Amino acid sequence: MCCSFHFSLPTFVLSSAAEEEEENDLAAFISSLSDEDCVEESDEDGEMSVHRVRWTDTHMSNSDISDIQDSDISFSGGDDDDTYHSDDAAPDFTELTSEQDVPVTHIFNYMEIPGPKHVPPPGSEPILYFYLFFNESLWNMLVQETNRYADQFLAAHQYLSQGSRIRQWHEVTVTEMKAFVAVLLEMGITRRPSIMSYWTTNSRCIPWFGKMFSRNRFQLILKFLNVTNNSDLFPPSHKNYNPCAKFQPLVDHANKLFHQYYTPHEHLSIGAAFVGTNTQHHKCRIKMWMLCDSVVPYCLAFYCYPGTKTREVKENIQKHGLGYVVVNDLLNVGGYLMKGFHVVLDSFFTSFQLAHYLYKKCTFLTGSLKRNRRHVPQELRENFDVGHIKYYRSKEILLAGYREKESQRYPMLFLSTNSVIENIKVTWTKNGQERVTMRPHIVQQYNNYVDSTVKSDMAVTYLYEKRAMKHWKKVVFGIFSHMVMNAYIIYKENTPRKKMTQQQFISSIIEAIENEWMLERNWNELATSVQAYTSLPAEGFGIRRLAGRKERVCVVCSRKNGGPVHRSRTICIRCEKGLHGLCMSQHKCRMMSV
Repeated sequence: MCCSFHFSLPTFVLSSAAEEEEENDLAAFISSLSDEDCVEESDEDGEMSVHRVRWTDTHMSNSDISDIQDSDISFSGGDDDDTYHSDDAAPDFTELTSEQDVPVTHIFNYMEIPGPKHVPPPGSEPILYFYLFFNESLWNMLVQETNRYADQFLAAHQYLSQGSRIRQWHEVTVTEMKAFVAVLLEMGITRRPSIMSYWTTNSRCIPWFGKMFSRNRFQLILKFLNVTNNSDLFPPSHKNYNPCAKFQPLVDHANKLFHQYYTPHEHLSIGAAFVGTNTQHHKCRIKMWMLCDSVVPYCLAFYCYPGTKTREVKENIQKHGLGYVVVNDLLNVGGYLMKGFHVVLDSFFTSFQLAHYLYKKCTFLTGSLKRNRRHVPQELRENFDVGHIKYYRSKEILLAGYREKESQRYPMLFLSTNSVIENIKVTWTKNGQERVTMRPHIVQQYNNYVDSTVKSDMAVTYLYEKRAMKHWKKVVFGIFSHMVMNAYIIYKENTPRKKMTQQQFISSIIEAIENEWMLERNWNELATSVQAYTSLPAEGFGIRRLAGRKERVCVVCSRKNGGPVHRSRTICIRCEKGLHGLCMSQHKCRMMSV
């Protein structure tokens, strides 16, 4: 992430002729503005004018910020330092040079040993790493809630048409749910425009999908897939409605296991978690952020914004700001405070209040800073020459202002609690010419580590997703994708021999699950056949599926009353004639001789 991003953020400066009472009235007016209001000094006569603007940052678009605004809560760039509740006094900054600066001696430092922990022995198969995150408790939850939702749906829709595939629903098992996820993983590798195209019978067909599931069965599991009990959820109109409740159990599951099997490196970063795609957010009201290791694209935790309908959440955001709340919750989830980690953030999160708080919690902070933050020195709010660098320090907090090129109207501001006044020589090539510039150490530190969440999203192989899919299911599939990615990172760091590529790793998982699923399904079919041939019931016993794509004419509903021919992929176990499941009650046959 280049430091040359241009933020045209408004500032406010009180006129020198204003009296103290007028200043107080104006400050009260400013604090009462909505989240989209800010105050800016007019170019004419130094008059104050109110402009409606919308904040942006390097990770979130204008629509992203506007979507999370609620009632009277201010979300303008995360924390609002006008509501400064820290016990510390306002920072008193002094302009310094490298000769004048005295580096701060910290009483804490990063002492962790990064890397995998509590993992399979080196050289283990990929499926064992996959099962670290997709463990038994997750499979049981998926199976239980999926079957529960199917029962609830069928109870509420008793008047389905005779041809509805929902009537063919039967409970899903753990092995079948594993096979379903394996098909989703394969769809993430083999991209096709629609679900139906995976089961096409033309010359470009892929027999593997038909071997794993019939199209109807796959779509039924996809329809009823669930991770929570719907009867426990509040409707959108309820005061306790939480848009994250549909998938919160999966978020809790992932957050618990992510830090259990991996210790991150010193530098961490936080950014918006993309939902279902690595290009842009879906236009929905589900807002998520994730904490990532800045050295490897390992996802450490997710945070879903629950809205401000609950009083506790609303008061917390009003007091500290949304950015403060997100950072605090993400670091607390994995127990990353009090361990000397260094968090690198963009301007949506960075504030003096957060810097003081994290430093008290033995955690460093480096981030870009908005010019309109309270306590920013006036000299850094103004423009200065290209290539010029200004430094200010207040105890452990170092501020730097840097204008890299002419196209930047104002300098970029950076804050750090673990940096020094030092300029680094940076060389790059443009239009065939080598160029050299001096860049502050704090800026280079920020650029090196801030975009790890973007790298994590780019490294993920996303599961299948269709446009009409509910947004919360896109979130579920996105979390699944990061769980698979984390498993691959642990595999790479724990495997001494030649390592698989990410695609080979996923393909190995799919193959292992396929073998498990085929063994169970073939065993069930064999047991059903043996039971059929060892029993002599008076009437029709059951049906079984034909191999491959074979079909037979149904002996019950075909040509009935002069009607058309109806073919079936299932046959009667006793007489081996074509028979639909819905036609079994009308079928009578004689067992064939064996």
